[in-house]
Amino acid sequence: MIYCKVPLRISFVGGGTDHINYSKNVGSVISISIDKFVYVFLNKSWEHSYKLSYSKKENVSSINEINHPIFKQCLKYFKIHKGIELSSVADIHSRGSGLGSSSSFTVCLIKALNKLLNIKMKDIEIANLASEIEIKKCKKFIGKQDQFQAAFGGFNQFNFNGDGSVTVNKIKINKNRLDLFKKKLVIYSTGKFRKADKILKDIPIKSSKIKKSFNELTSLVKDFKYELLYGDLNNCGKILDANWKIKKGFTNNVSNSSIDEIYSIGKRAGALGGKVLGAGGGGFIIFFGDQKSQKKIEKKLYNLQKLKFDFFLDKYDARSI
Repeated sequence: MIYCKVPLRISFVGGGTDHINYSKNVGSVISISIDKFVYVFLNKSWEHSYKLSYSKKENVSSINEINHPIFKQCLKYFKIHKGIELSSVADIHSRGSGLGSSSSFTVCLIKALNKLLNIKMKDIEIANLASEIEIKKCKKFIGKQDQFQAAFGGFNQFNFNGDGSVTVNKIKINKNRLDLFKKKLVIYSTGKFRKADKILKDIPIKSSKIKKSFNELTSLVKDFKYELLYGDLNNCGKILDANWKIKKGFTNNVSNSSIDEIYSIGKRAGALGGKVLGAGGGGFIIFFGDQKSQKKIEKKLYNLQKLKFDFFLDKYDARSI
């Protein structure tokens, strides 16, 4: 049996500028992996069928009969024509969490199939293939940041270039400073989940207003990285706040009255900033503040589930068990 796990991620600033229709500009995103994972288990089967287990179960005789689009497209790409059993589970509710779980699953499946076929694709190849499968084959109206973060792992700044390529810059930060940064973060579930591509489809990408917003977000990425590495860490919280205010203006679906109230509670409790993770509309929300403000937030948001997490900077490849 082959086993693989790929971490989920937190995206801090620049989300949206990786969008597929923002191609003539240079977008930028900063994100980091966390210790919450998507898992794939793969086993050869003596039967000439495809047995799949995720939130549903499938047992079909041909690839074309598979309902799950990512399973189907990955098996097609790697030309898996013999019997196989595949199952996938995750530490966190996968759909609409805002933690990049869909792309983590795609990357995880690609890595598992690499192991099965004794192929050694590079991280950049895995990221590009995952992007192609999700965006072109499965026709998801999304960007590329999640596939690249899942493939490369760790702490990264991604630059999305006008020719469609992606430049990966590993963020090298002192461990003590990273620990201080982590202590200022707290995450809660909003209790509602949504599909990212449905939110992103509503964004008028080609409008001058959105292009201006994307340029502002890209600029904030530079500011965030400087403050993270060399400046006042509290300024990172203020930049998150600015990032969220811009992102809220993309479309009415990015936020709603419930999310606005949660965010307002966090700010009144002393958070310097925060944002809904992912495309918006639900999933998880992150706040940046000191321990005093975090305790106040916890009292005020007692009805929401708090996510205990840590950063995950290691790499994990598929292996036989």
